[in-house]
Amino acid sequence: MSLAHRRAIWILGVSQCVLWGILYYGYSIWQEPLMQSLGASRTAIAGAFSAGLGIMALMAPWIGRRIDAGRIIGVLRIGLLLAVAGLLLLSQAHMLWMVYAAYVLL
Repeated sequence: MSLAHRRAIWILGVSQCVLWGILYYGYSIWQEPLMQSLGASRTAIAGAFSAGLGIMALMAPWIGRRIDAGRIIGVLRIGLLLAVAGLLLLSQAHMLWMVYAAYVLL
């Protein structure tokens, strides 16, 4: 395995750990504050999270093909930009539709 491949695997691994830790497991931390600030039900907030997971599942084959084609850096950059946009939108959400839009980006 070449040095470039090893480096790409390490970048992907570290990125996955950090991003999953923030984006996926952060939901349990953000759920209560979102419910309280928006006056939304637990079901409504969980629906936004589920919508995001559904989008992730639909995008997985497309993303996997790009990674297999050697476009890992581009995939990581786009993913990071979407994550930042989603977190910014989530932090400013004052309506339930904004939470759904944020989780679709995330």
